[in-house]
Amino acid sequence: GSIIASLFGGFYVTFYVIFALLILSLALSTTIRQPEQKMLREAHGSL
Repeated sequence: GSIIASLFGGFYVTFYVIFALLILSLALSTTIRQPEQKMLREAHGSL
């Protein structure tokens, strides 16, 4: 968080970035619950 704050110069910008990431993770969690879990597990296994 402090790195983002030093780059963009502001606490509110950091807050909005964290808020955007939270929404993104929520959207991803809802799409992962679809039948794509098998593909995701295979992708993580190759890593």
